[in-house]
Amino acid sequence: MVSRLILCLFVSTAHGLILTDTFGSPKKSSSTVLDLSSISVPSHKHHNHDNFVIGTAALSQHMNPLDLLDEGYARGFNRFDLARTYGGGKSEEIVGKWMNEHQIDPSTLNIVTKGGMGEDKYGDPHRTILTRSQLRDEMQTSLKTLGLSNVNLYMYHRDDPRLPMSDMVLWMNEFISENKTNSWGVSNWSFARFQEATYFALEHGLVPPSANSPQFSLACPACEVWPTTYSISDVENREEELKWYGDNNVELICWEVLAKGFMAVPELWKDVNLNEEDFDKYQIGSNEWRLHRIQRAYCTPENYRRRKAACELAESTGLTLAQIAMLFPLSCNYGTNISVIAGVDRAQHFDDMAMLSGLKLSLKERQMLLGYRID
Repeated sequence: MVSRLILCLFVSTAHGLILTDTFGSPKKSSSTVLDLSSISVPSHKHHNHDNFVIGTAALSQHMNPLDLLDEGYARGFNRFDLARTYGGGKSEEIVGKWMNEHQIDPSTLNIVTKGGMGEDKYGDPHRTILTRSQLRDEMQTSLKTLGLSNVNLYMYHRDDPRLPMSDMVLWMNEFISENKTNSWGVSNWSFARFQEATYFALEHGLVPPSANSPQFSLACPACEVWPTTYSISDVENREEELKWYGDNNVELICWEVLAKGFMAVPELWKDVNLNEEDFDKYQIGSNEWRLHRIQRAYCTPENYRRRKAACELAESTGLTLAQIAMLFPLSCNYGTNISVIAGVDRAQHFDDMAMLSGLKLSLKERQMLLGYRID
């Protein structure tokens, strides 16, 4: 029996939003499509899962975050997605404390962190324009907080078209030449902007970005999930883009793969009636504002159809809805190097993810989930 997958999810209550654990495991079917016979749960840190990146946005909310990090590390999960804004800097602080107090060798980890948003938490397009000195201050603060001299990957957390591309590329190349980061990337940049950065770097003998971090989920958002974010979930329209990333050895590190729980809990937000007139009344960052944005993006008739199809596939394979949803971007067949960011809040989550290592959805299964052929 495939083990139970429990996700931390936002659920609406009379008192706003709470974090909750939900659903049980599906029944194992005799008509298994995916071959699960060779799956074993790793129990030592020498086995890694590079395509699973541990999200840390809510790490500071965990009661025992250091123990949680130990559980993941022991199972071979050694990549961490951080940002200067996560938890107001607490996520980097916790990971730094963990490495120091638990004597974790940094060379065994793959640390990704992001900066460049200043005091902005939600991607305000009108935030204060970033300067070189501000970016350098953020990078230095991240390194000091983590207790490291460099990170594996440093990323712009958002794009800012108001800045010259030359500056954005040069600033990151300075960090590489100073050995503050091994490589650089971007989060939520459009394909056109990513290509612009790449071609500028190559034309000037500089290091191009090696990673982009878009939203990618079986639940295709009907609009921006969060301000100034970028999605590639309409995968049927992204063949050229995904092939280009693959041909140029660019990694896509994808967020909200489970669509904030929509693709994890079969009955979540089953009946949603949004009033767009109310949206402007909500304070930015409030629980109401967040829930409205999530539901406006994901609660569409097509996404409900996809969720139903994914539940049926989960039933036939002995996996969970969440596991099918995580496999969807990882099974992209355009030669693209895709990783998924996964938030966890207990050891069982790591075991459930480990079970997916080496599994892929077939072309027929992907087509069934999308409702029509994409190849």
